[in-house]
Amino acid sequence: MGGRARALLGSPDVEPKAVERRLSAILSADVFGYSRLMADDEEATVRALNLARAEVSRLVAVHHGRVVDFRGDDFLCEFPSALDAVRAASELQSALAAQSHGVPEARRMQFRMGVHLGDVMVEGERIYGDGVNISARLEAIAEPGGICISGPVHEQVRHKLDVGFEDLGPRTVKNLPDPVHVWRVLAPGAAAPARPRGAPVLRRRAIAVVVFLAVAAAGAVFVWPLVPGLVLDAFALQEPLANPPLPDRPSIVLLPFANLSDDAEQEYFADGMTEDMITDLSRINEIFVISRSSAFTYKDRSVKIEDVGRELGVRYVLEGSVRKLGDRIRINAQLIDATTGFHVWAERYDEPLADLFEVQRRISERILAALQVEILQAEAERLARRPTDDLTAYQLYLQALGVGMRGSRDAYAQQRPLLERALELDPDFAQAHAVLAQNHAASYLFLYTLEEEALDTAAYHAQRATELEPDLPDSHLALAMVYYARGDGPAALRESEIAAELAPNDVGVAAWRGVALIDYGNPIAGLQWFSHAVRLSPRGVPTLWAGLGYAYMQAGRADEATELFERSRRADPNLILPRLGLMSLYLGSGQGEEARRVVDEILEINPDLTAERLSKSYVYGRDGLEAQLREAGMP
Repeated sequence: MGGRARALLGSPDVEPKAVERRLSAILSADVFGYSRLMADDEEATVRALNLARAEVSRLVAVHHGRVVDFRGDDFLCEFPSALDAVRAASELQSALAAQSHGVPEARRMQFRMGVHLGDVMVEGERIYGDGVNISARLEAIAEPGGICISGPVHEQVRHKLDVGFEDLGPRTVKNLPDPVHVWRVLAPGAAAPARPRGAPVLRRRAIAVVVFLAVAAAGAVFVWPLVPGLVLDAFALQEPLANPPLPDRPSIVLLPFANLSDDAEQEYFADGMTEDMITDLSRINEIFVISRSSAFTYKDRSVKIEDVGRELGVRYVLEGSVRKLGDRIRINAQLIDATTGFHVWAERYDEPLADLFEVQRRISERILAALQVEILQAEAERLARRPTDDLTAYQLYLQALGVGMRGSRDAYAQQRPLLERALELDPDFAQAHAVLAQNHAASYLFLYTLEEEALDTAAYHAQRATELEPDLPDSHLALAMVYYARGDGPAALRESEIAAELAPNDVGVAAWRGVALIDYGNPIAGLQWFSHAVRLSPRGVPTLWAGLGYAYMQAGRADEATELFERSRRADPNLILPRLGLMSLYLGSGQGEEARRVVDEILEINPDLTAERLSKSYVYGRDGLEAQLREAGMP
């Protein structure tokens, strides 16, 4: 939605023109799940969209507004008053819902809408500015079929409409310095739902393990049964997700850069450089970037680019190689259209190692230019930002990223000293602080340590990173993990939202955003984010499967849960989470021997665990867990 006010990266300066300004109420809307609807039945979706557009044009005119733009599955409207805009939005949602009457739930076209009252710039028939951008951000917060409004709109309409309002509190909005107060519009006569403001009723570290790269729900026994089975059915159980359709925006996967040296440190350097570039591009909302967890499944494999594109559901593939030669670095990169096999461009960079940041930036810019993507000026500036002025610190950081990809207890232990050395060289290296914060938080959540001091260390580094660079998504994700582990749900929800705004293509961010929403009152929106995480990693992440297994288990669908837990266990022999799910299922079905076998596997992974220690550090407030563990043979 932010694409309405974009600056083309690298475009020449133009002479500014005088613009008109005025105060307007802006209604922004888009279709929830549009890509899925198009993939299922393109013709039916286009027909439904055309009918919806006709209704939009009619009702907007009735309420004295005008349609500024229909673009793809979204539309933008301007009104002379906030009251007109909210009335139009409410009637539109009712009318659009009526159009879907009798349509199967999975095929219904549902719009999300946001309304803001603010200053806009006018150029002909077009409007620009923060007033437009904020309405788009409100739309992204709204549920399918729902409406979110800003504080200024609420002040204008709260006593003038036969609807209720739910206070969602201040929300940080991307590219704006101050939070925006958000209200949800409720149906006539509806009361705002009670939302937890302190520690959750039931806090599970067991499920929280998934948040680093997957989904789960503390208090899931209360939340998941509210999720319709049809929503769960939307998640395919095939392994892996087979040939997903192309997204509705430019899509790309960055394959691991080949290391042209036998030096293991250079291997980690090459892997870290790939991950760093994936991280940079994942922060751009206008493109779709496959996660490194799926991209690295092709490491050291001879593959056809066309097969990669088809298996991951992307149009473009970047591949290349890297080699360090003393104080120089040689990088070869080529961008290929996977739908045709044709090379879009190929470049060779033979530069001083000190120019590594510049080379990475140039490659990213070439990618964006080839994809014909327009990005915000702030995004362009972030791409050009040097993470550190100390090249040695940056090389240590890249090595740490490469080591950490293994995701094991040993990998986290090896990663920490590399990041600590980088921070000794540059104490203001924000990204190194953020990754170190995630390391400590994940070590706690994955039960690599049972000491809560790890959360204190994680919080320190995450807060330090945020002080240095407020728009760093990894630091906000680490804070969300820390707050969740400590039971501070509202703070976890806030930090996960900030991270999702800053890095919409990051699989861990998407999954954690889903966790926070599921756990604090919006399971449908949470599942939407989880679905996005699964799509970002179609080759599969074991913790994603385990998280979805808990969803099925709490919904009473033991067979699907067992299949997902087993799949997760096969994919990662050292992951405890799916084994605990299997233990619970086996005990519940009277299969004590199977439960004991699973507990034996858990003890092989971590011999230091006991039922008492596990119940204290893994689950807070859940009655009977320690007894259940002992029943299954845990000391």
